[in-house]
Amino acid sequence: MNNERIKKLKELIEDDPSDPFPLYGLAMELVKESPERAIPTFERLLNDFPDYLPTYYQAALILLEISHTEKAKIVLENGIKLAEKAHELKTKSELQTQLNNLDD
Repeated sequence: MNNERIKKLKELIEDDPSDPFPLYGLAMELVKESPERAIPTFERLLNDFPDYLPTYYQAALILLEISHTEKAKIVLENGIKLAEKAHELKTKSELQTQLNNLDD
């Protein structure tokens, strides 16, 4: 984990709390240290920026990694709906593939 990078991301979040990208970057940095530590940041992204599509795949992966399969399934399903609404077919396909893998 890069403490300097985390510090900079937190500053960016403070400077512009309406931009989901630094918050997403922070979640991805926190994952490197501990998936559990990143969960609150992913939850904040999902709650505060529900239209930020990249969150869904990564959040689901982390939830699966810590054995929260049902939560991951809900995140994937919500991401699929959003991707479909946004006409993001590649992202929809990636999310659907991950969801299908849960059923196998």
